[in-house]
Amino acid sequence: MPAHIAWENEAQWRDAVVRALDDWDSGLRANMGRLAELAEREAKARCPVDTGRLRNGVQTDLDTGEAHSDVQMVLFDDVPYAPFVEFGTRFMRAQPFLRPGLAAAQAHYEREMIQGLR
Repeated sequence: MPAHIAWENEAQWRDAVVRALDDWDSGLRANMGRLAELAEREAKARCPVDTGRLRNGVQTDLDTGEAHSDVQMVLFDDVPYAPFVEFGTRFMRAQPFLRPGLAAAQAHYEREMIQGLR
């Protein structure tokens, strides 16, 4: 939704622009938070389970930079053997769960955004 900015002088214009950017920034963070939740859920659903430790290690982290448009989402698993499961070894086939989980979350989120634009 485009912001409506009305002003009578330069100070009002600056205040209106700052408010519009703050609204956009909080919306961006909220959307990234939603994508992070989806990615974590999808990765956990795809994770191979033996003891449940690997699935319980799946996490997301949102990092907001100094600029208004800098928001980064990281999907990871803090279990030490997670990379071996995700990428495989010469003795074990790969059983990816993080990358497909993120891809599924992105596809689901894109569908939601497209439906919201219609």
